[in-house]
Amino acid sequence: MINFVTNREYTGMNYDTLARLSKGSEFAGFHQGKKFFGVKGTDLKGMKAAAAVMFVVKKKNADGEEKKSVRYKSVFAKSDFEAAIARNRVLNPDRKVETISE
Repeated sequence: MINFVTNREYTGMNYDTLARLSKGSEFAGFHQGKKFFGVKGTDLKGMKAAAAVMFVVKKKNADGEEKKSVRYKSVFAKSDFEAAIARNRVLNPDRKVETISE
């Protein structure tokens, strides 16, 4: 399971969560995918998140102590991005959608 924008592997519990899905092996966050495909958010209308992945954020407080907090982010399958773009091309035939070739 990889992030198709950054080409980084998902690890640990996130890998297990994404491996259980039947959505392929490539995922990315909404804004990452939007930038990757070069489309507007409205072009992705109707997409549903494939899963929520967990990550740890480290911040230093005023005393200089490092504090960790857990955050969750929704990720979407690459196939869902492609399907939403294709669906909206039919609805908006004049809109040009550029994809980055792999």
